[in-house]
Amino acid sequence: MRARLSLAWLLCLLPPLGVVQGCAGNPPPTEPQPVAEPEAPQPPREPFDPSAPNEIVSEGVKSQRRFVVGDMIRAGVATTVEQGPPGILRVGAGETFHTHGARAFFFGKLASAYHTWTEAGQPLVIELWERGSKIGEYRNGTFLIGPEHATPRACPEDATTGLCSPAGQAAAQVPPDGAREPGAPAPSAAPPPAAVRPEPPARAAQRSGLALGLGLGAGASDLACEGCDFATKKGLTGFLSLGTAVGQKMAVGVELTGSTELESGTKAQVYGVMAHVTRYLRTHGGPFLRAGLGLVGYREASDFRDLTANAIGFSGRLGYEIGEGRMVIAPYVGLVRTFAGADFKVDGEEIDFNAAVSNVHLGLSVGLH
Repeated sequence: MRARLSLAWLLCLLPPLGVVQGCAGNPPPTEPQPVAEPEAPQPPREPFDPSAPNEIVSEGVKSQRRFVVGDMIRAGVATTVEQGPPGILRVGAGETFHTHGARAFFFGKLASAYHTWTEAGQPLVIELWERGSKIGEYRNGTFLIGPEHATPRACPEDATTGLCSPAGQAAAQVPPDGAREPGAPAPSAAPPPAAVRPEPPARAAQRSGLALGLGLGAGASDLACEGCDFATKKGLTGFLSLGTAVGQKMAVGVELTGSTELESGTKAQVYGVMAHVTRYLRTHGGPFLRAGLGLVGYREASDFRDLTANAIGFSGRLGYEIGEGRMVIAPYVGLVRTFAGADFKVDGEEIDFNAAVSNVHLGLSVGLH
């Protein structure tokens, strides 16, 4: 009996793994754990399209635009930047648009990055959109905010995406409190009007409505006919015009032009009554050309006689507007002349004399838009 017990203990103490496990008990086998595969890296997505369709720009320009727009979005000044037709950008106002101290800096950099996205001679217009509607513009370094600047420019009627589309405008609207789901946080309210810093006055007034012009200068009048030689009469000239804008680069109206010369008791006058068309090369300021058609008259009065004449004629004026507000000044040079000769009369009686009447003048005018 003792021999059997000794043999059993000896077997338990033997080193083979199977015997030791038999004595200590077998633990349950461990199942292999699955190894997770690493996720494939996702390509970075652009926050916006840096180049409009059909626009050819360098990679450096695209990179600059990405950088500027990215900074504006991160700062909360803007939520999106969209490119409209040439000359127009549309920016969704962010939560810090009304309060950010560097707002003008950001928009200046944006305008610089898109300086090629314009038409010749026209400024870049950056439309400002908030809560589904346009609230103003940024143009020529100035924020123009208010109802008079809230009309969208060149928004496609059939737009399905972007700020111009009904879907984009509806998405930007802030729902009323009753329309929020239970437990949803209340939307942040726009700052009250008193908290918004007043915008600087507009520097560049667009041409619209009536325009009044008043000019004064010096001129020289002449009579021209075959076989005659008249001395040039020098004197003061002036004009008064009233017109209305037709688009941003054209105006139509009427103009009164007069020139007078007083020497040795004789008073000579040349006058014109014209309907005119004015063409501007820019939407505000800069050079312009005016052409008119109407009546040109001449009168020379003295103690002995009254010499008069009138005929159909034309006028022309080349000038340059200086200023970007409602009032501008413009140096100019102009001409008033009959197409052909005019029949002259003395004290109302016709005489056998025909001559062309002309007046060349230059001066400075003041205009109110």
